[in-house]
Amino acid sequence: CRRLACPPAAVEAGVTYTLGFRFVHSNVVEVSMEITSQESISHLPTEQEFPTLYVGHGGPSTDLPLLLDSAGTPITVNNPANDGFVYANFRSAGPWVTWQHRARDYGVGLSMDHAGQDFQAWEGSGTGAPYFHNVRPRQSFGIAAGATVRGRSYLTLGSFDTVRSLMDMVTRRRAPFGALDAPSAAS
Repeated sequence: CRRLACPPAAVEAGVTYTLGFRFVHSNVVEVSMEITSQESISHLPTEQEFPTLYVGHGGPSTDLPLLLDSAGTPITVNNPANDGFVYANFRSAGPWVTWQHRARDYGVGLSMDHAGQDFQAWEGSGTGAPYFHNVRPRQSFGIAAGATVRGRSYLTLGSFDTVRSLMDMVTRRRAPFGALDAPSAAS
């Protein structure tokens, strides 16, 4: 797949994807993600679903049709896409979004540890396949041969007001993250 399009049959990738889950509140799950490449080739940067939050739309699942940014503004998702979907790229007022019932009394929110505010949403018709919607942070990265990429996100359950309160709490309590580089002894 380095020079031509990949064949239609699946091609095994030499990567390990590791997930970790921990409750930081009874309504908030921290999701730690790590991708480690064992491949000898590097993959160029492209937008990633790292992670994507999928929610039900219509029966038989719980219907969460209303996408809100962190200010409570409904997001209009109406750009034609593929396979019965429409999509929208948008910027949230803060570093999280939430899918909610129309009454804003129950839903699930998503934020990333890096506090990004750019998101992409996809909606299915709900009358024909697909029966789900999704939202993800807009972020692009590649993975070099033998490299590791890490990320952390938060899923919060509750009404819009509950999600807002808990996301603000999680954001304030985030510990610093990253790596500290130091010059080599020869420098």
